[in-house]
Amino acid sequence: MLSILIPVYNFDVRAFVRQLHEQCLHVSEDTEILVLDDGSNVSFKEVNRELRDLEKVNYRELEKNLGRSGIRNELVRCAQHENLLILDCDGYCPDELFVQRFLDARDLAPVIYGGRIYPSGEKLKSGEMLHWKYGSRREAVKAAQRSVRPHESFMTNNFLIKKNVYDSVTMDESLTGYGHEDTLFALELKSKGIEIAHIENPLIHIGIEQASVFLNKTRQGIRNLAMLVKRGSVGESVTLVRFYQKTLRWKLGLMVRWCGRMSNPFVVRHLEGSSPNLSVFDFYKLWLLTEEMHKD
Repeated sequence: MLSILIPVYNFDVRAFVRQLHEQCLHVSEDTEILVLDDGSNVSFKEVNRELRDLEKVNYRELEKNLGRSGIRNELVRCAQHENLLILDCDGYCPDELFVQRFLDARDLAPVIYGGRIYPSGEKLKSGEMLHWKYGSRREAVKAAQRSVRPHESFMTNNFLIKKNVYDSVTMDESLTGYGHEDTLFALELKSKGIEIAHIENPLIHIGIEQASVFLNKTRQGIRNLAMLVKRGSVGESVTLVRFYQKTLRWKLGLMVRWCGRMSNPFVVRHLEGSSPNLSVFDFYKLWLLTEEMHKD
């Protein structure tokens, strides 16, 4: 028995849900698909309302935005089945066996992560190179590599979890905006000794964003990360935090802050360009974290 849970915010999710619906018709398990709109613009609500016509698809809309953690917690509260497949709305199945592979793997561990891949870069629009390059080179990781550090490699875009396990952890709704709710969720699982298994069952990430949007979300994510570091929720298990701690040990914090402030306009222009360098992006994130950590 399987509940597929999809939080939606300003995205046309019709094709993706129809894909999943078609696959569910060909599995032997009882399934449901819950689609919950988290305060999207009217134009997206109007097109996604077509999903109400699909059998065993429950599409609802919230008037108030709950945020990335709150909307997932609400979906879990509404789910009827023991196995929860929680997916981001900007994904797409690479083939017709996506749902079945999760069903076949459900007893591997209490939590199973399927991964993420990116489409070919041939049809990128102007300004999308940064997001695509970062995603395809840093996030599109094979299961064997993810399994080396199973909790650190976890993301919330595509995972199967037992409902009782989710209820024992839940996502932290104190995190607002974008970023690192998956980091905290995985660390909570690790602290409770809950295993994460990694399999090759990725979704294609089709929601490639303009660099200006991606950078804004990056800034939001760094603010969340700094808050988690300050309250002791995350440590050097996060790669960026490890680098930040090294700057402190090597007494380079002031230099990083000074270089970041001086170069910021040029760095942003470069990252928004046609050939962004990911090492430059890494420095940009380190500078942002350093600045946030020095705020009261």
